[in-house]
Parts: sequence; C-alpha cells; structure tokens
Amino acid sequence: MSYLKVLIALIVLYNVKANSQIDTIKNGAYRTSIDFNRNSPLIEAQFNFEKIKNRKITEHFKVSSLNNESNHTLISKSIWGIYKNGNLFLNIERLGMKRGYIKLGKVQKYYYFKGIPMKSIQRQSRELDALYYYGLSGYAIASTRTSIEEIDQVHYVLDSKSGMINLLTKNYILHILQPYDDLMREYQKEIDNDSFEVLLRYLYMINFKHN
Repeated sequence: MSYLKVLIALIVLYNVKANSQIDTIKNGAYRTSIDFNRNSPLIEAQFNFEKIKNRKITEHFKVSSLNNESNHTLISKSIWGIYKNGNLFLNIERLGMKRGYIKLGKVQKYYYFKGIPMKSIQRQSRELDALYYYGLSGYAIASTRTSIEEIDQVHYVLDSKSGMINLLTKNYILHILQPYDDLMREYQKEIDNDSFEVLLRYLYMINFKHN
C-alpha cells in the first residue's frame, strides 16, 4: 500500500475514533493552550471565519466577532486559539506569521500544519549549524541571510498540551515516539524515515495511539 493510501486510511480511522467521543469542549476564544486544556475560554462568543487565499499558508482565515464581546486587537493579539464546532483555529499572528488564524481541525495531541517560517524556528537550524561549522563570523552571515531569505512553506507540529511549536523533522518524531516502543521499532525499520510522507504518517499514528 502506498504512503498516501496508508495516510488517508489513518486520517479516516482517527476521525471516526475522534467523532465517537462526546465533545465537551466549549466554543470560544482561549488565551493560552493551558486554558484550552482546562476548557476555560476567555470569551464564549460567536466568531465568523472568512477564508483567505494564500499560497504559502493553507487553511488561512480572517476572524471577526459576531457580537461586542471582543474587538480586533483582542482577537489578533491576546487570543491563542479559537474553538468552534469541533475545530481548533490557531492564531498565527502571535507566531510572527501573517494576521489571521490557521484551521487545525479536530482536537488531537499533535497538530500538523504548513505555514511561512517563524523567525525563531527558521534560524534555529541555520544559525546554530553556522556557529558550529564556521564560528562567529559564519553565524553572523547566516543570521543576515536568514532575515532576508524567503522560504515558501515550512512543516510544523503543534503540541496541543504544551502549546509548543516544532518543525516536523526526524529528530522531533524520534522524540515524541519515545513512549511508544512498538511504533519506535517500526519507524526505525523504515528505509526513508526522514521523508515527509513517513514523518507525517507516524505523527498520525501517534495521535491515534494517544486518543
């Protein structure tokens, strides 16, 4: 079976399992991931989501409030995420991306999404590698290049429990596979275990195990 078919099967199976659970999460805007996990929204208001056409950011939405409980500044600056009818929307302006929210979908442990590079993560690999291989002068050059170079899309993972954003990489998958010995053994047998398809497949498998 191809990677794509396996991935689709995992997604369908996960959604069936998730939809079979009673949804008790309150609709509304959450200030932090901690508040989201506590099911304690800052605002239990109704929000409207308008799709934005964006080649670099998939599932990008402009958000507005349907009542007077929240204003534009609050929505863009103070809210971590908005939950509406079974879907979580992440505020990407707070991540240093564009104004608006990314639709992450059904509630799960780890969310995958594509977006533009966050400065902190974008510099994480390049600048540290340059510092290691070329010293301080290399670090300065890499830092300058990073600030001006444009990368179309980056693969991210959000840990919904901690609120931490990470790159979808082999090292990260190895880290979150640690509690799952069976999956770890299978992953280490994969020939192309650093390929995007394999990484994403195991991310879904971890989510399925966790729920």
